[in-house]
Amino acid sequence: MLIFTGYGWTVPAISFGCCLACEYVVERATGDDLFYQRELWPLPAALCASAVILTAIDLAIRRRDLQNGAVPAWFRIQDSFFFLPLNVWPPILLICAAGSVAGLW
Repeated sequence: MLIFTGYGWTVPAISFGCCLACEYVVERATGDDLFYQRELWPLPAALCASAVILTAIDLAIRRRDLQNGAVPAWFRIQDSFFFLPLNVWPPILLICAAGSVAGLW
């Protein structure tokens, strides 16, 4: 069961969407249906892209909250996925991308 609050749903949606889009683009560009699975770089590239998009979403939410007069907080529990705030997920995705490049999984 996926547990999220607020904009936490964007973490799996953006991550899955970036991986799916990267696979589609890479396979269309190379003409090889197994390129995404065989090569090392497409998955880390998709994870890095999703980290950038999630960071932009988090900054937009923070900017909106500041304009509405909310007190700035490092950890916004209102927007979380698996009990982790939205701003924690981009570094986690980057660590997963680095682990994928290093061949850890």
